[in-house]
Amino acid sequence: YTMTQVSKYNWVVDQLEKAGVQIPIKHVSNSAAIIDMPELNYNMVRAGIMLYGLYPSDDVKKQNVDLREAMSLKAQLSHVKELDANMGISYGLKYKTPGMTKIGTLPIGYADGFTRMYSFKAHGLINGEKKPIVGRICMDQCMIELNGIDAKSGDVIRLAIPNKGRIADPIIETIEKSGLKIKNGVQRKLISKTSDPEIEVLFARPIDIPEFVADGAADLGITGKDMIMERGSDVEELLDLQSGNANLVLAVPSDSPIKGPGDLDGLRVATEFPGISAKYFEAAGIKVTLVPVGGACEAAPYLGIADAIIDLSSSGVTLATNNLSVVDEILRSTTVLIANKGAKDRHPEKIAELCLALESVISARGQCYLMMNVTRASLEEVKRELPGLSGPTVMDVSSDDNMVAVHAVVREDHLYSLVGKLKKAGARDILVVPIERMIR
Repeated sequence: YTMTQVSKYNWVVDQLEKAGVQIPIKHVSNSAAIIDMPELNYNMVRAGIMLYGLYPSDDVKKQNVDLREAMSLKAQLSHVKELDANMGISYGLKYKTPGMTKIGTLPIGYADGFTRMYSFKAHGLINGEKKPIVGRICMDQCMIELNGIDAKSGDVIRLAIPNKGRIADPIIETIEKSGLKIKNGVQRKLISKTSDPEIEVLFARPIDIPEFVADGAADLGITGKDMIMERGSDVEELLDLQSGNANLVLAVPSDSPIKGPGDLDGLRVATEFPGISAKYFEAAGIKVTLVPVGGACEAAPYLGIADAIIDLSSSGVTLATNNLSVVDEILRSTTVLIANKGAKDRHPEKIAELCLALESVISARGQCYLMMNVTRASLEEVKRELPGLSGPTVMDVSSDDNMVAVHAVVREDHLYSLVGKLKKAGARDILVVPIERMIR
């Protein structure tokens, strides 16, 4: 069949050339033909899979060309766990552990090109030993059997952050400004690499993050304080990111006779925070029926399923739009960096490095850098106008003995009136520069 195809190709080329059409480049050979039929190479070939050092099939004459694999696919173990017998692994639980089995998790799956068709067929090399991939290959992960292997999860810190919601984008912006770039962050894959090979990001629901950190599925996490209190997770708070500010409030319809928490005794309250709500009413000695909802909490009173709601409010606009009035504030929430109880012992330097980077972004918010030239005669008057962090920095100007350069860090909300005052005091050549990070 191959030679029939070649014959037809040669006939077409011959007819074209007889008609005066010259074909300068001719090729018919793919990887298999390059190996088995060098006489058909003509003046160009189309090497495909052989460029990766792989033979196109076991049927080619491998002795003709010595190929060596040019690449390998590697992943670092993200988790290692001992499982009892008869435990199901991955989707459908098609693989069951035959006995006590050590299972490793690899952060690679069919979204990365490790096709699901390799499920129950593929193997990996761990410390030079071939081990089977077990269970179905997932989108971002797969599992490997590790019996008899002294294998540990890689020394990589896993940071869990929200995959969606009002606090997700501000958190990602803060992380990126700190210099830690998330690879494929727009796609928000389950696990994403970062510009720091020792840190990876786990995208998860904000409400799940505290438990992931407490259980050790993630070393660090960033989520709202309200989520941590709702879960009641045993985690360590490292840093307040001072963003995502919101209040958890008790609200009722504006025309309701309910004026305070005590008026709700025996009534119904809808909320996405049943844990916090139960403790709140219990502490107040008020008996209510909590109605858990999964969203659009503000609609509950008008649907007749609750007399009041407990919900987060950042600006109050949603409550006002739905004619709801706040009768009590339960807690104030911001986004915080949390850690697993043992994470700081395992990764003290790297966690301190990340905290410093995030803190530098927080410190720089609302600040800008002012630079100006000032005559020596006007210096004291200009200094009196500057509300800098620790006073301005004054430097000589080499080209003019009568002139100094004055630099200062000031708050952005002072700029509008400050620039005019500085100009009036004798400053000139004034530059205003934004600050990305500031380490005190």
